[in-house]
Amino acid sequence: MGDHASYYLDKKFLVVEGRPKFIYYDTSAHDTLDIRGKKMTYDDSIKKASVYENVTVAKGKLFTRSEVAFYYPDSGRAQLRKIPRIAFETDSLSGDSVDLSFTKSHLQRVKVNGSSHGQYKDFGTADTTLTHLFGDSISMFLTDSGKIDSMWAIGNVKSKYFPLKNPLSTNEAYGKLMTVRFNARGEVSRVKVWGNARSIYSVEEKDGRGRNEASGDSITVSFAKGKATHVKMSGTVRGFYAPLPTLPKAPADSGIQEKAKPATKKEVSP
Repeated sequence: MGDHASYYLDKKFLVVEGRPKFIYYDTSAHDTLDIRGKKMTYDDSIKKASVYENVTVAKGKLFTRSEVAFYYPDSGRAQLRKIPRIAFETDSLSGDSVDLSFTKSHLQRVKVNGSSHGQYKDFGTADTTLTHLFGDSISMFLTDSGKIDSMWAIGNVKSKYFPLKNPLSTNEAYGKLMTVRFNARGEVSRVKVWGNARSIYSVEEKDGRGRNEASGDSITVSFAKGKATHVKMSGTVRGFYAPLPTLPKAPADSGIQEKAKPATKKEVSP
């Protein structure tokens, strides 16, 4: 629909202008695919809709914005071009180009190519963890119920995550390929990195805190309630743990600030 339209009979080509929008009602999923822009065309011969300028695509928890978008109703594919941005509830994705895949009207996969950046939040009971994921390409897979099942990052992968209450406690992972798995509650359950994998984790314990660095052919990290619980490394493993300096508490009325204890560093190798 739109304010005015022209249909070319010989080419089977439709041009809609004046607040055009394409709407697909999905009664089974109880949400609607809504595509809007400044100009819209539809090629009936190849079943392709093209939208230009200030393009938005909304369906359920998904909302995207770009300057150009192509939609193929028969195959359920959508392509976002020119500064595409994606929001999925509190998570977001961006890159040079974005491809969306729908199966039976459900969003099944989001793939970002070129300068890919993903950001997602893990809402724990005590704090919220913010994760940044970078790579040459990132794919996000969803279940039929609309929840994130997993994310894949390929090429020059880097992951950084930290609790919002303590942003200086940053944990990092690097490699060539990374997968992030989510549980039924939408929390990160496992992260695995392959190819010159390297990880840097902050360790908080009752008797102190420290920094753990490790490398290997692959690294697997298991999570519970937003915190890393187990780290498993395979192939040419090396690493070290360095306790960080702690400041002992001085008497409240002494007016003296004691110096930090020096840190020690322990090398470990298999």
